[in-house]
Amino acid sequence: MRPFVIEVVDHLVLICCQYAVSDLLTDLGSNVSINCDLDENEVYWILLKTADPPTVILRTFPTPISPHYYNKTFRNKYSVKFKHRLVINNVTADELGVYYCMNTRLHLFFTTVLLEKNVSPHFVLYVLYHYCVFTITVSVISVSLDVKVVGFTGSSVVLPCSSIQHDLKPQDMHVLWRDKDSETIYDLIEGKDSLETQDPRYKNRAQTFPEEYERGNFSIKLSNLTHADAGEFNCFITHSSYSNQETVWLFINGV
Repeated sequence: MRPFVIEVVDHLVLICCQYAVSDLLTDLGSNVSINCDLDENEVYWILLKTADPPTVILRTFPTPISPHYYNKTFRNKYSVKFKHRLVINNVTADELGVYYCMNTRLHLFFTTVLLEKNVSPHFVLYVLYHYCVFTITVSVISVSLDVKVVGFTGSSVVLPCSSIQHDLKPQDMHVLWRDKDSETIYDLIEGKDSLETQDPRYKNRAQTFPEEYERGNFSIKLSNLTHADAGEFNCFITHSSYSNQETVWLFINGV
């Protein structure tokens, strides 16, 4: 068991209290399954390689919603099974590194797997179980500030989100809006509202534009703005063959 460890890599802060290590062997070209011990509805899978910044592979959502891939090439290499289990298809040397299963909220509590090459023509999987609940500032995704929206206290604002794949039908897609704390603002599951997990802060405040779905427009209108609403909003559009994320930054003016 190891004591408290802190590692800072680019914009990612990784903190662990202690971990146990076990190893598994797998042949080159085989498939590897990595468990995630987090009891969460949504998690990130992140790959960290030596001397490279962390790479966010995907973000999972509750079944049966497809995961969001942060690079379209990851779709053929990685898949997700029950309880966020990550499957790496056709393992090569390119997949060597540390795999992190991470909570989407600010409280870190995650499992990591270190994938290394052995002296034999095999790979060794070192499974590290980390147990931490620290409140820290974490930035695991690089975002663009190109989309900025300004609102005023007490008024309404539209947060834009559109699909770039216009040939997809709304009934074949899932659209998920999340706030800066990864709380649910609004979900559209196969073209229909799904508000079971909506955060109470957004009840009767967030609305979509159903007449725009066929055009690939999944923007939302947020009403009764307060200063607490300021910050980052993420729109995830997922499909069996496509996924996209749009980030909107909301700034609030007024007393």
